[in-house]
Amino acid sequence: VYEKKIQSTPYAIDLLLIKFIYITSLVKNYEEIKRLKEEISKVVSSLSTYYQKLYYIYVLYYLDNSSHYENIKDVFTYTCNLQCKDIHLDGRLYYEGFSIFRGLGNILEARECYTKAKSLFDSVDNYSMLENLNMKYSIFLRSIGELKKALNNDMQLLESYTIKQYRIRNIEILYNNIAWNYSLLHDYRKAVIYYQKAIESLQDNDILFNIAYCYYQIGEISQAIHYIKLAKKAPNCGDYIYRLLDWLELMIDNRYGPRTLLLLQNILKDYPNDIEKIDKDTIKIEIINYYYYNHMYEEAIHALQPLMGKQLISPSELIFTKKNENRNDLLFSEDELTLRSQMMESEDLFFEDDELGEDEWEELDDSFSRFTHN
Repeated sequence: VYEKKIQSTPYAIDLLLIKFIYITSLVKNYEEIKRLKEEISKVVSSLSTYYQKLYYIYVLYYLDNSSHYENIKDVFTYTCNLQCKDIHLDGRLYYEGFSIFRGLGNILEARECYTKAKSLFDSVDNYSMLENLNMKYSIFLRSIGELKKALNNDMQLLESYTIKQYRIRNIEILYNNIAWNYSLLHDYRKAVIYYQKAIESLQDNDILFNIAYCYYQIGEISQAIHYIKLAKKAPNCGDYIYRLLDWLELMIDNRYGPRTLLLLQNILKDYPNDIEKIDKDTIKIEIINYYYYNHMYEEAIHALQPLMGKQLISPSELIFTKKNENRNDLLFSEDELTLRSQMMESEDLFFEDDELGEDEWEELDDSFSRFTHN
């Protein structure tokens, strides 16, 4: 009743904006968003610059969340140029800009937007948006391989909110992110500490698999089995995770046994669009480890080829890899593989298992030779 009365008054546009913001932020009904967007676009130029900026910020939010990136940079630039200086709006604008450029893979622009948004939110003590911004910034840092910076950012967020007694709405997610970061740094003991904090209120098959995997890595097998059992009964965060749980169970029973390879290969085949890049790389690393562990060196080299020259960020380590302070350094390049004789004699290699015997070295060298001449 009230809506019909308002539609015939000058406040009709306010009602449209409120509905647009509400549906964009919470309901996310994209068909309704499109309809409201078309309606508002007819009158937006007659609005004050404040309302124009407000409207376009939520247009950016909609475009980013629906992955419509074709003209999104133009909309962002236009919104930045609107002559309206408002700290809250500008903070939100650069917050959206950070998310947009992160999605586009524009690292410099993303960092610039993060810095501007953080400064603006700091100036008005907007702790809620600072929390969201910094948690997203840590995810961004992890995605580009800056794991230690991501961890420091998360720890600073936790410390500042603890000392100042601010309420973190997503504390369990922050604990989970810190644990995940330690896993990526292969510090599984510290990861377990924060996973234990996270699972007090956050439990699904994904996080429980991660904690089981960490316990497996540090050799606490009874704990690993306990969390595998819990994970198999937990809410589903992804069907493929149940298969990873089966894989981990098999690894405990018979490390890199034949069925472990088949499971990993089937996960990649059956879930091509459901698995994030980091999980795909982790599975590929474990396939290489399977071949190497079973002395199938030529197969290991062929499985390694697609990953060469890439920076891998994964909770799994290659059994056969380079020694480096940065454990997420680039993998072997093709040129390095070609120089197999130097590699065979290099002290820059390490092996998880005992040193290879003379026969194994010769077999590995022959495998490199066949690979580089094919």
